[in-house]
Amino acid sequence: MTSTGADGIGCAGDVWATGNVYPDGDVPGTVDLQLKGWLKVFGIPAPWCSVTAVVDWRNLDTGASGSGSVFLGGGKGTPFFWTAPQNGNLRLVTGRGQVAFTINTNFPHTPSETTFTVY
Repeated sequence: MTSTGADGIGCAGDVWATGNVYPDGDVPGTVDLQLKGWLKVFGIPAPWCSVTAVVDWRNLDTGASGSGSVFLGGGKGTPFFWTAPQNGNLRLVTGRGQVAFTINTNFPHTPSETTFTVY
């Protein structure tokens, strides 16, 4: 999880990801992530807030690296913006092995890194 500023008057919030590190079909080393963002003004979810979440990755076994991004906000993900975070999906082909993932945004934020084994 990362805390971040966001686009929109008074907007800020948290962005995090959940995912599947197992192969999808015949593509080994594929990671499917769902990024979520609670974007708020004074603690109240706000449909006009938005941010672009960026996931940088580095395969610690092979040295390969890359990134992907997804837009979160503007009511995307749910018509009832006050009941659930904004959602966006991201597919990364990292290859198999130990992979370090870092969540960033296009606004000032506190980067967050975690490492998983990708199959």
